[in-house]
Amino acid sequence: MIRITLLSLLFVALLGFSAKAQDEENQDYYINTAGQKIEGVITVHYGNDFIWYKADKATKKDTKISINDIKTVVVTHQAKKESYVDTLCVVADGSSKDQKKYFGKLMLSSPTLHVYIKFKEIPGGLVYDIRYTTAAAMQAQTGVGQWEWGQDRDKMILMYQEKGSDLTYELTSKNYIDILSKGVADYPDLAEQIQNKTYKFKEISKICDQYRDKKN
Repeated sequence: MIRITLLSLLFVALLGFSAKAQDEENQDYYINTAGQKIEGVITVHYGNDFIWYKADKATKKDTKISINDIKTVVVTHQAKKESYVDTLCVVADGSSKDQKKYFGKLMLSSPTLHVYIKFKEIPGGLVYDIRYTTAAAMQAQTGVGQWEWGQDRDKMILMYQEKGSDLTYELTSKNYIDILSKGVADYPDLAEQIQNKTYKFKEISKICDQYRDKKN
């Protein structure tokens, strides 16, 4: 797993945190495994394997929804006078014995590769001050988004998913050059920079930035 010291250098990549809708105009929703969009008020900590859901603010009791019944979660955050939408995709960890599912935030999306952030809570851990927000659930497949402020105490683990696979695996300092250079092969100059070790492992966020800039 990524060490905490490395995470402190990767803080500009992504941030997971607990979230709850603040604005009825930007209503939360999740998409279940049957493809149904279910709107309501959602509370979620990105390192958990469930969400708390209720139909509206007037509903007193939250219902616990298992990650096994979810495909995508979209939650709205209120930051000062503005609100931002965040998207979580349910993906599976291929390195775990039971291929455990988790809420992943998309960091990079190419025709052949997805890179996610997996969050694991560390009691009393370091606080990070950046989060990457996507504009809508469907944009989880494009990597379109914006940088905004937030904070939490989660360990962030980089995971990759290759085309044709339903599973994700850890992206490490030993495999990132091979995995990412192939994943961004549709932009040969960037792939060459990765192969030439222009970017160190702690600079993966820069690779993702460059790729998104080229796509946009």
